[in-house]
Amino acid sequence: MKNKIICIIIIGVLLFASNVSVSALKIVTSDGNPETSTVWVNKVRGSLFENDKCFSTITEAINYAKQTFVAFIMVSPGDYHENLVIENLCYGGTSKSITWIIGSMSDPSKTRIIGDGSSTVIEIKDYVEISGFTIMNGGKGITVKDGHDGQDIDIWNNIFKNNGYGIYIADLQDENQYIDIDRNNFIGNTIHAYDNTGFGLTGRFTSGINGKGNYWDNYTGVDEDGDGIGDIPYKIGGGNHEDTLPLMKPYGQCTSKKNSLSINNPFINIFKRFLSQLIITGNLLKN
Repeated sequence: MKNKIICIIIIGVLLFASNVSVSALKIVTSDGNPETSTVWVNKVRGSLFENDKCFSTITEAINYAKQTFVAFIMVSPGDYHENLVIENLCYGGTSKSITWIIGSMSDPSKTRIIGDGSSTVIEIKDYVEISGFTIMNGGKGITVKDGHDGQDIDIWNNIFKNNGYGIYIADLQDENQYIDIDRNNFIGNTIHAYDNTGFGLTGRFTSGINGKGNYWDNYTGVDEDGDGIGDIPYKIGGGNHEDTLPLMKPYGQCTSKKNSLSINNPFINIFKRFLSQLIITGNLLKN
């Protein structure tokens, strides 16, 4: 078993750090049933698991994830004129396991979900992680609504551009809902973010683990100590929420005087999530 784990770690690094095509691995759930671990949208390279599926739209991939557990929806670069509704997703194993919708992690501007100027581009009602996209030209870029049963929603490494509201969270009733919004770039939205919920005030727009918030193009604070983080919080409309660690430069471009390394290292984050999915869902490599 240890050798199998080491093998899949090596293959995971190769897959996400290069264009190497790998196939013929199969994942099964803890009860022995085959699982579609990854689905692809406009697939441009080989998949890791032999039972992966491929679709032409993100909507089709999400609809498939309502029928069977999907750990990853991998979206190839391009423009997608879609309005997505994320709800009623299936879960793997005996626990609720996140579905991660992944665009262009190294450059989110290459994978754009484009609205019609008035409606919501992405509506979230379920446990999901979204990263690697430009979400643009919507009345609202992302709205978060009740319905995801106290589980995490993670929104990171995206660009919110030219929307009425970049992200909109209002009137949530479930105090157990966890929403993490960090390491995103908010550019050219009429209102970058709105959140009128009276709970979950600490850390929603800031990552305590990564020590970073978001980039807001209308932030007027200063960075006296040169660490790349603004010295005063960025206020979120609608209530008492704030980003306590606002970035001085767009995520992916931000460096500090104290650390010459780039803040953005998306492939490491992908690999960590890849491994966590195998652990969380109780998945085992089939003999």
